[in-house]
Parts: sequence; structure tokens; C-alpha cells
Amino acid sequence: MALSALERIASWPKADRDSWYRELPEPTQLAIARRDWDFIARPEQLPPPGDWTHWLICAGRGFGK
Repeated sequence: MALSALERIASWPKADRDSWYRELPEPTQLAIARRDWDFIARPEQLPPPGDWTHWLICAGRGFGK
């Protein structure tokens, strides 16, 4: 299963995470602080690319909420 961006960054050493975070624009820092879904979701939990009005998520145990 793929990791979310936040999960990948969480695996970095603390000094690297802190440095990366300080360099982000303030709106991005706020989105992360609010745990913005587009940032914390795993790739398979996000809508598919394209101009969709509906899509099916066929998921089972372990998919996440």
C-alpha cells in the first residue's frame, strides 16, 4: 500500500522534517496543521484524475476511512 505524503515525511529525521516545514509557504503550513485530506490521504484514497462527477471506490478491509 502506498504511503501518504505526510507518512513519507514522518519517516524523515526530525531535523530534516523541521527544516522542510519551515521552508513551506504559510498556507501550506496551515493546511498541514489542519491535517488537510489532500495532503494526508494515500494516493488510492484520492479522487481519480479527470473531470469526474461520480466514481466507484471498491474497497475492503485495510483501505482506510
